[in-house]
Amino acid sequence: MKDIKLQGQIKNESRMICDGVKHTFVQTPKESPYGPNKINIVQFDPKNEKFRVDVLPCATYANELRVVTTLCERLEKETDMTPIAAVNGDLWMVSYAHARIEGKGTSYGGASDPVVKKSMTTPRGFNIYGGEIISTAHIVKETPFEGEFWAYGFTDDGRMAMGNPTAEITVKNITKGISVEIEGLNRLPADNALIMYTDRLLSEGDYALDDAYEVRINTGCDYTVRHGEVITGKVDKIFSPETPENPEKIKEDQIVLTARGEAIPLINGFDVDDEIEISVNVVDTAGIDTAIWQEITNAVGGHICFAKQGVLTGEDPSCNYPATIIGCDKDGTMMFITMDGRREDSIGSNPQNLPVLATDLDLYNAFLVDGGGSATLVTRTDDGAYKIINTPCDPGDEPRPVINAVVLSLK
Repeated sequence: MKDIKLQGQIKNESRMICDGVKHTFVQTPKESPYGPNKINIVQFDPKNEKFRVDVLPCATYANELRVVTTLCERLEKETDMTPIAAVNGDLWMVSYAHARIEGKGTSYGGASDPVVKKSMTTPRGFNIYGGEIISTAHIVKETPFEGEFWAYGFTDDGRMAMGNPTAEITVKNITKGISVEIEGLNRLPADNALIMYTDRLLSEGDYALDDAYEVRINTGCDYTVRHGEVITGKVDKIFSPETPENPEKIKEDQIVLTARGEAIPLINGFDVDDEIEISVNVVDTAGIDTAIWQEITNAVGGHICFAKQGVLTGEDPSCNYPATIIGCDKDGTMMFITMDGRREDSIGSNPQNLPVLATDLDLYNAFLVDGGGSATLVTRTDDGAYKIINTPCDPGDEPRPVINAVVLSLK
């Protein structure tokens, strides 16, 4: 592994976590191009046959939050995986802002319309866990839009891609000759939108407002939403604003279509026992790598792409910000990076030091996943424990529970 040196550094300590995985800690002073900063970097070759890279939910369902160390410990105990390093992943629709809960009076970006009946922490970006698409990126209708969300993906053989992927999902009612396009997968049930829900997101049902029209489909199998997949089933039940009962928890073989407002006419012609066919097609709307995105088996969403195919984009957090960064250099070496922030001795990322970081590390593709108090980098110690090697900025230096993580493991 190459030696890392950052401009103006006053401390540089490296260790091999295991053969092929190197951790470097760098400290920079106030007068350096980075300003005062504490930066941790884990580098490895994702094409190395003894490694695997997974994007995983931190708990059973994709809308639950846990700390990254807990995930690593559970993986080693309950699976054949031996995690070596892991970072927090995507942002999520927080209940105090984006997921505006009915009766709570929550507002965000000038929007105060209720979106959900109770807290729904769906990921914000495009995410794939173990070959299954968990969520498409947030849509304009569900919350005040803050620009395109990027995603970073991995194939089983270690190839990587960064772009703006989405899943084009078409639902055909074979019985009625109706065909509709889904606006989002496992998104918030926004007004005037048609959303599809799978069993991977919700730990319980009944999130949509009472004005929603919902169609439940039984597939009769443990389906997987992925590129090229065609899922068949029958309409099992319909829930409408006139129906006194609420939808139950989605079972493993079920899919639910939820429509509100102007989207209701798209599915209110469906009836129980109608034959349904659902097709999935993955495309990269950035026009970079659709072919490889159709092979991606793990992907994580993120929100600030500052290096794209070797070119600085000019995107930045616009302030000092504790950051988690995922990227690779021109040689294909992958990096997990954290920059501590909101501290006197470490300010985090900002518009001035991200370009310097990209230059010093020769970053080809790089973007910020969730940062702030979520920024967490975990490595396995020599005695088999899992340790947070950066310093989270929440009170007491405590790690924040997060929605998913990117995990490097030994096969």
